[in-house]
Amino acid sequence: MSAPSDPAGLNALSLRIGATLRNGGDRPAVEFEEVWSSWRHLQALAEALDARLKARAPGARRVGLIARNRPTVLAAMLGLIATGRSIVMIHGAQSPERLAAEMAALRLAAVIAEPSYWSPLAAEAAREAGSLQVILPDQLGAPIMAGEPPSAPADGAGDPQTALELLSSGTTGPPKRIPIRWRTLEAALSGAHGTPLFGRDAEALAGADLPPAVSGLSLGNIGGVYMILPSALIGQRIVLLDKFAVAPWARAVRLYRPQVLSVQPVGLRMILDADVPPDDLKSLKHIVSGASPLDPDLQDRFEARYGVRVFGAYGASEFCGSIVMWTDELYDAYRDEKRGSVGRPGAGVAIRIVDPQSGAPLPAGVVGRLEAKVDRVGPDWIGTTDLAYVDADSFVFITGRSDGAINRGGYKIAPQEVEEVLRRHPAVLDASVVGLADPRLGETPVAAVELRAGVAVPSEGELRAFARERLLAYQVPARIIVVDALPRNASLKVMAPAVRELFSLPLS
Repeated sequence: MSAPSDPAGLNALSLRIGATLRNGGDRPAVEFEEVWSSWRHLQALAEALDARLKARAPGARRVGLIARNRPTVLAAMLGLIATGRSIVMIHGAQSPERLAAEMAALRLAAVIAEPSYWSPLAAEAAREAGSLQVILPDQLGAPIMAGEPPSAPADGAGDPQTALELLSSGTTGPPKRIPIRWRTLEAALSGAHGTPLFGRDAEALAGADLPPAVSGLSLGNIGGVYMILPSALIGQRIVLLDKFAVAPWARAVRLYRPQVLSVQPVGLRMILDADVPPDDLKSLKHIVSGASPLDPDLQDRFEARYGVRVFGAYGASEFCGSIVMWTDELYDAYRDEKRGSVGRPGAGVAIRIVDPQSGAPLPAGVVGRLEAKVDRVGPDWIGTTDLAYVDADSFVFITGRSDGAINRGGYKIAPQEVEEVLRRHPAVLDASVVGLADPRLGETPVAAVELRAGVAVPSEGELRAFARERLLAYQVPARIIVVDALPRNASLKVMAPAVRELFSLPLS
């Protein structure tokens, strides 16, 4: 699949992204906050970045990027890919102290970020770590700046086979970086959204008047990469949202009429709760909804209101995207029979379910820990902490997390079951249940809930009484707090560690 490399050793993906930037010209490339920028605008920043790195950090291959959904950051990401550099994604949503500590630990050749991230602490940490401080402009067309020269050399030039180091979701613990090779990324993108991305068919699509991709997924994780790079490979327009929000998302769908989009389950809830008119979404044929479990009742309600097929999916950064999914053909044949499934494994993917303790493979229909072997990643089985079963027809059903159960005095509590009950309360939009350490019982469950807009705030006693009526006694959360918004990562997944921290804060 990879084209022969050019004299600079660039791979097929880098060559294609570079061609899009060079050849796009004045055609619209990205809309942000209802303003369009052209491919020429993105190319100018990419060229300026390349020149700055060559002059101030020659030979730099492993480069850090604080990824935020902005046209300037998108241009920098595409420019780094086009020149074959490895991108190390850095979380921007952390304190200056933690960001500085991360830069000190990474010791990258350069770190690229918008001005707001370059606190004195971060700038000094980068300089002492040997990292060139690259300051992106606030808008396309403004100059790129660089800080003081590093005071020490950075560590190494990085692995030339690595394209990206993406952060995992961090939903049940600290995020970790997942290295993704160029060939793995090419293989994943070659079938993204059913669009041919390499070869003559892809070249014929370049410049075609396709509906734009619409994405509020973070450029720093696999979901955002998987939404944006296919468009960049063929010069398709991109509507880039700062983050998923109903009003700008619905405006883009109403105005540009895309047929296929990706929206996480929490986004589907938000759309329903906002009562978006069905006519606004009439162009959509199906929505892929992954990143977190898709409630079958939510799927039913969304499909009934909007007439849009909702496809569950399963994937992770470790797999470089989705590996289990639905198709129109599967939906036609199995939609009701396999309700609640995330679909069947895709081509080049093998799934097995193993006993969480022994690791022994389990038969069809038995719940265990999911493992996957993905050809584009390598020949080894990759373990997960997801609990699942595979039925006799090879459909995969995710049932929870092997590391998420709460042990309350010997009684095991599945957080998802409690969360589903709390969501049934008419005032509750979403809920997250976690375990807190308890000196007597080991752990005790607590819950944080996010309310629907405009409702009266229920008391904790009312919420616990509601749960008590629908759960076994040991399943009822010991505490339930109401928050303005549940803490979520860039993929809109609720982050369990951050929910636990809510219970260490003083009561207001």
